[in-house]
Amino acid sequence: MRLLRSDKFLILFLILCCYQSRSQEVINTVGIQKSGAGLYKVQYKLNSSADYDVDGVVLKIFRRRNGKIEEIFSKKMVSQSLKRQGLVYDYNWKPENGAIKTGDELQAKIVLSYKVSVAKQKTNQPNKTPYADAGNSLEAELPLGKPIALNGSKSHDDDGKIVSSQWRQIAGPSTVALQKQDSLIAYVSGNIKEGTYAFELTVRDDQGATSISRTVLSVKSAPFAITTTPVITPAPKNDSLTVRNPITSTQTTTSVKTVTKLKGGPSNAALNLILPGLGHYFVSGDYNGQNRKASAFILTAIYAASAGGAYYFYQKSGDEYKKFESLASYREYQKDAAGLVIGIRGGNEAEANRYYNNSKAAKRNSLICLGVGGGVLAGDLIYTLLKGSKNKREWRNENTSFRPKLFISSDGLITNAGIQFKF
Repeated sequence: MRLLRSDKFLILFLILCCYQSRSQEVINTVGIQKSGAGLYKVQYKLNSSADYDVDGVVLKIFRRRNGKIEEIFSKKMVSQSLKRQGLVYDYNWKPENGAIKTGDELQAKIVLSYKVSVAKQKTNQPNKTPYADAGNSLEAELPLGKPIALNGSKSHDDDGKIVSSQWRQIAGPSTVALQKQDSLIAYVSGNIKEGTYAFELTVRDDQGATSISRTVLSVKSAPFAITTTPVITPAPKNDSLTVRNPITSTQTTTSVKTVTKLKGGPSNAALNLILPGLGHYFVSGDYNGQNRKASAFILTAIYAASAGGAYYFYQKSGDEYKKFESLASYREYQKDAAGLVIGIRGGNEAEANRYYNNSKAAKRNSLICLGVGGGVLAGDLIYTLLKGSKNKREWRNENTSFRPKLFISSDGLITNAGIQFKF
């Protein structure tokens, strides 16, 4: 096809496939025509793809002259054209002087680069199983004043979201009921008896994957009980009428509760003076000494490292200062053959100053280590006192509270009355 033949427009079409080996074939229609005043209009269309997005568009124009093909123009197209596939775009090209002559043939070419679409990438990724967390094991003591919460709120899905959850009882007495069992936080209510209950949480994500977690609830009886034994006084009888006297007296018996020894009290702060971290360890659990955390001994390691560093730098400071004094006081007397002093030579002043500066730096480092160790010890003492005092308050509330409760029952003929105590 010849340019400017019969003063008509020249139109050439080129079909280009994208470079991605796994992409589908995309047809790009490219046209070039003269529009007057030395300008040429290039038109191209980008077809849309469900699996791939256009990543780059480069327009190239080639010239065939005397059987030789040369690239005479190249331009990267604006990014806005990448977002509206399926539309026809125009570009007005003005060739440089001498670039086009009569008899030349022109070809326009669009070079495309593609990338896998974000939607396709997400679809190709395997679904991750959601994480179900039914919470830690629970303990409760009778009598209970409110339902017990089963907390599965730590459950999550890393690549989506949890769309449903379900609690169910899998072991234990069947006298309890589950409230809000289709949510992450459910409640155990009903006739809760002494024993061990097991519950299972199942969660499902937005792609249908499920995960299961279980937890255990241990219900214990009260540490002691108050019992009342009614003493019934028989009503007087006669030959004509029998009267039942409902008035009764009661005899109250109280079992003695064994008071547990306080463990983890504020007195453990004194142990930190012997070995930092030791008292911290004893109060890190509860007042019964349970759930203590061995991580408290990290403080021991920090304190030991600080004390060791302080001692090391203290010794180094003394050694460097002795070297300084030795050089500073050094004197060498020069004498003649008759033994008369003719000159005095002192020590190396620059070297003596170096030892003196080393001694000062080591002493400063020793003080820093002492400060770190002292800070660790002071903080450890304060924490141990506060946590131990809290444990002591909880221990007192558990072992020394006094709660009387009136107890009355009647069947219409006999009335029983008593008082229940909790110490």
